[in-house]
Amino acid sequence: MIRASRAGFLFRSTEQIKKDNPDLPAFEEYDDFLKAILETVG
Repeated sequence: MIRASRAGFLFRSTEQIKKDNPDLPAFEEYDDFLKAILETVG
């Protein structure tokens, strides 16, 4: 589903998921995640 969307992000994902998807931005903090979303849709 992530790849079918206009933009994809990882939020609080496991290290293995991040390793398997290095092309997707990964975020641990909600504020950083929200900022990326707003920059993408804005």
